[in-house]
Amino acid sequence: TMVVAGERASQQARGKLAALEAPELGGDDTILLHRNGTTKTHLQQEESFHRHLNSFISVGQAYYRNGFKPGGGIEKTIREHGLVLANWGFKVRIIGGNPPDEANYDKELLDRFEHRVIKGAHERDETSLRIAEALYRGEVPREYQSHYGKLKEQLKLALEDIDYCVLHNPFFLRNVPFTQAFIDLHREGEIEGTQIVGWVHDIGRFTEPERFPDDIPRNSPWWYANTRFEGISYVGVSQPVTSRIEQVALHDPDDPISSALRTPVSPGSDYYAMIRKTRATEALDKILDLSDGKTIWFAPGRIADRKNQIAAVEAVALLDDSVLILSGKPKTTRSDIDGTEVIQDDYYELVEETALQLGIEDKVIFLWKEIGQIGDREYENTLAALSEYADGILVPAKEEGFGIDPRNAALHNPVVISSDDGALMTNLGDAARYVPRKCHPLQMALEMRAALQSNRNTRLRQQSRTTETWEGGLSNAKELFGIGKPEKSKVGI
Repeated sequence: TMVVAGERASQQARGKLAALEAPELGGDDTILLHRNGTTKTHLQQEESFHRHLNSFISVGQAYYRNGFKPGGGIEKTIREHGLVLANWGFKVRIIGGNPPDEANYDKELLDRFEHRVIKGAHERDETSLRIAEALYRGEVPREYQSHYGKLKEQLKLALEDIDYCVLHNPFFLRNVPFTQAFIDLHREGEIEGTQIVGWVHDIGRFTEPERFPDDIPRNSPWWYANTRFEGISYVGVSQPVTSRIEQVALHDPDDPISSALRTPVSPGSDYYAMIRKTRATEALDKILDLSDGKTIWFAPGRIADRKNQIAAVEAVALLDDSVLILSGKPKTTRSDIDGTEVIQDDYYELVEETALQLGIEDKVIFLWKEIGQIGDREYENTLAALSEYADGILVPAKEEGFGIDPRNAALHNPVVISSDDGALMTNLGDAARYVPRKCHPLQMALEMRAALQSNRNTRLRQQSRTTETWEGGLSNAKELFGIGKPEKSKVGI
């Protein structure tokens, strides 16, 4: 008799939480958290409670190879999803074919997870290699059954206290002894407390059809690599993969619901990893929530009347979805009394007052106030980092002497909006869109919006830090892990 353990596993996991009651969450949802403050909002209390609930749940990530291998797509997915799940509060266990210390990762990262090594599972294992070569020839070697039995015994121990386990690449012939051991433990009721999720990256019957017989014998290795089993949910990493999963045979054609397909979960982007880390970007990460889809404008250079930053502030005030970063510092003068430098800059203060009067002081970031003086040695690196960080460069100068900073910023290919000052037009050429030096703020704002809407790279950048993150993708499948998650959190290594 077939044992369908999926629903029972979910009930057992939820049962762990039955006796827990949510704390009373007082306070107003609209309480604001100051940039450097410590006030806890209602949302933050909810997030903490969700993490507390999730800490009672164990999630496994299983793959026949090492779970951590730099450059490997599946291994990267395991790492990033493991970090997301850990940040949501789950206990995460990596179940792989060789020790984690063989991967070139920091111990601090590896220590965020539990690890179980399944000896003999990795393709470098001599027995595993011989079996794979025989299967490719259409033969089932004598040692297949004993090798499968050893993997099954180890997996049973590795899964004994796991509530949910993601099995990566279940339709791949090379790792079929590992997959069969998983499936049979499930079918035989040996791991009835564990809900299995098949995370599908490739489907061998489509990517290497020459290795599959036309008539696949039931219960053969090829059958296990080409069958969807009841009680297991399947997730594709893209819509084309999901369409192919639909063509994989059902173990029980009369019960398609119990081997349900879920919404595809695409790999996330590495937006934050692609931006160099500086004091400036670290400060901005604490101030800005880039997951809210706002457009980031960067105005490089010192703050001065002829640089016309007030025009930039007035234009950003007309765009609800934009923020402005000003990297310039105030002018300083030397005190006549003790020779120390003091801030004395009427225009800097006027820019601040303009933002305040327009009610957008939270949308205009004076970087000098956040990190202080930027030294000569770090200046170019900071300029480069901010140019990578921003969606657009804004240069509304009335008069520009050289235009060196805007030109260097433009090397990173953001959208560039510049005044039609001669020096800027000479330096930026056709890399910028130009507005008159004395244009109305509305004209500048319209040009900014048009430039962004016509730039494919900008749309990709914004998607990569909002919906198409590793966390955003996994959020689409959070029901597979039984309970909720915090609405927002930043995930990093």
